[in-house]
Amino acid sequence: MSQTSIDILLDGIVTPSDVYEPPRPRPDGGGVILGRFGGGAYRSKGGLFARGESVFNSHENTPPEQIDPGQVQDRLNGRYLFLGVLQNAHFGHFISENIARLWAADLLSDLDGVVYYALYPDQPMQPSVLNVLRFLIPDLPLIRIDAPTRIERLFVPAAFRFPAGFVAGHPLMRDFMASRVARARDGRPQGPDKLFVSRSGLAREGARFVLEREIDRNMAAQGYTVIHPEIMGPAEQLRHYADAQQLVFSEGSALHLYALVARPDQQVFIIWRRKRVFPVFERQITSFGGPVPVGGNHVLEQLFHRRFPGANARAQSLLDFAGLGSDLAQSGFIDAAGWTSPAAATIEAELDALSDAFEVAPARAALRAAASGQPPAQP
Repeated sequence: MSQTSIDILLDGIVTPSDVYEPPRPRPDGGGVILGRFGGGAYRSKGGLFARGESVFNSHENTPPEQIDPGQVQDRLNGRYLFLGVLQNAHFGHFISENIARLWAADLLSDLDGVVYYALYPDQPMQPSVLNVLRFLIPDLPLIRIDAPTRIERLFVPAAFRFPAGFVAGHPLMRDFMASRVARARDGRPQGPDKLFVSRSGLAREGARFVLEREIDRNMAAQGYTVIHPEIMGPAEQLRHYADAQQLVFSEGSALHLYALVARPDQQVFIIWRRKRVFPVFERQITSFGGPVPVGGNHVLEQLFHRRFPGANARAQSLLDFAGLGSDLAQSGFIDAAGWTSPAAATIEAELDALSDAFEVAPARAALRAAASGQPPAQP
């Protein structure tokens, strides 16, 4: 079976997931117990079709090996493309892990739609997920499978992904995305050459940087166009990412979307918001033909929300602003003379403002340590 093949199941069956269990720490502290979800593709007589397996980071896809085909009541006549599981609550995981089979849409004619099932069975699809799918495959109906369904002709393509589930570049996937960028650019002027992708417009509890507006201001003064991807449609985002020559990203989901259209002649800098550097971004970007991103980690401390202790997705990150500016300058993204860091009193006032909901004591300790020349604490 070729890695680029598209299998056809005649009277194939798609089942949704009837269970979701999240990953959880092992009691002994030795790693993570994988989460699990069900759902999959089956042959007409009820045997599990292995090519339909869905892979999702830190999870296992655990459908039964055999189902009773006589119990399948719903039916779709026609030709349908199988996408597998879709993350229906988190845009970043959707765009980084769930579109690995979309490449086949350009190679199959007369499709009647695409079928998928949701990771969280009891939750609706997020509008951001549906908006991206509608842009990428605008002419195909999107059909969510919520009960076992027999499908007259079910096309199951290979999924281009890394072992952990993250989408990987492949010539067929690159061609697919290039055609979408061409559509997004059609009749529109060239976008800005220098782009800063900011998180400052997100909700207060939405994984931001302390005083990120100061980064926005600095980058704008350096000639960068500052954008907030959460208020942009997928076509506009992809067009901007494809057109820019220098891109600076506040670490987040936008990087996964950028990876799909990355070019080797671009320059990319990542402002990390966690105390760890995650290699998945570099792997995705380079797999799609993009550059190796640069940028050291300048997080002094994370301010965790009291209602979500330890949750990176709810934390605000305090940066070493001077170190970030120096790194940007040394990497060729800005002029060092034009970078200004917020005053200590400004940072203290912002920490005061955040102290109603966030744990600020570790951040203050990190500031004192930095002022005394001590190295930052390691995670």
